[in-house]
Amino acid sequence: MDPFLTTYRRDFYPKRVKTDVVKGTQEFSDPLGESFKNYLQLSSDPTSPEPPVVDADTYLHLHEENHPKLARMHFKEPINNEVMTKTFIYNGRTVYQIDYCDLEKDNAYKEELRKKNMFRLPDDWDIPLTSQRYAHRDPVVINPQAMEPPKRIKVANNLEPQPHIRKILNVTTGKSEYMGMIGDLGELIMNEELHGKVVLQ
Repeated sequence: MDPFLTTYRRDFYPKRVKTDVVKGTQEFSDPLGESFKNYLQLSSDPTSPEPPVVDADTYLHLHEENHPKLARMHFKEPINNEVMTKTFIYNGRTVYQIDYCDLEKDNAYKEELRKKNMFRLPDDWDIPLTSQRYAHRDPVVINPQAMEPPKRIKVANNLEPQPHIRKILNVTTGKSEYMGMIGDLGELIMNEELHGKVVLQ
């Protein structure tokens, strides 16, 4: 007996139960794409393979033949596709759409949009310009450089003293002590190379 076991672990030791895995079975290996499968028929094979999923109209005719009483009760009049479509749309709605949205207006809008999408103009169709498109044309079409920023031009400032004009006029006003003494001396040393050739980095 392990002396470090607690009273709970000593009295209630774990019981391990083997788990039985229950595997579900389905009719088709691919439920989503099985009905869209096309079987290849060889020219030497006179009998064509039957698809596992029967077409809806074919199945309806077989059902009417096997159950004529049900056919007279439920399929005497042709199925109204509009009612089926509205039922399908209504069943797919969320709680918010069912409680707060107008189903009839939404169906009318979708039907109008569907009819519009049935007729598409060719890609190279020349659509005439409206007043808005004519008056507010894309500037890039007229001038490809219309959206580029303008180049900055430095404007000459007449208030700043220009050195070459001051040198011609021998104007010394505005020179500091550093520029009048040390600056001129340093410029003379560099120009005349009094201490050797100065290599500019």
